[in-house]
Amino acid sequence: MEQEVTAMLGMSQRRDDWRPPVLKTVATTGEGISDLREALERFRTIGQQDARQLARRREQWRGSLLELLRQSLFEFALSGLDEAALNACVEDVLTRRRDPHTVADELVSDFRRGKGAAGKR
Repeated sequence: MEQEVTAMLGMSQRRDDWRPPVLKTVATTGEGISDLREALERFRTIGQQDARQLARRREQWRGSLLELLRQSLFEFALSGLDEAALNACVEDVLTRRRDPHTVADELVSDFRRGKGAAGKR
C-alpha cells in the first residue's frame, strides 16, 4: 500500500514541490499513529503559516495596486489640466479668495464632468 500511494503521489506535482510524507500505520495495533499525529500537526502549522503569508502578500499587493492606480489617475488628471485655469486657482488660494480644499473639490468635479481645470471663480 505504501508503494502504491507513493507512486500515485509521484504522478502529480505541486508548484511548490512539496510532497506529503507517506507514513506506515497499523490501525489494529496503533503502530505509527504517534508519527502520523506529529506529521499532521506539522502540516497544520505549515498551513497556518502559509495562510498568514498569503494574507500578508494579499495586503501588500492590494497596497501596491492602489498606489499604482493612484499614480496613474493622478497623471491622467494632470494631463487634462488647463495651466491657465490652474494658475488662476493658485492665485485665488494665494490671495485667500478661496480655500484650497474647495478649489481641489471643484477641480475634481470639473475633471469628472470632463472639463479639466475650468478655473471657477
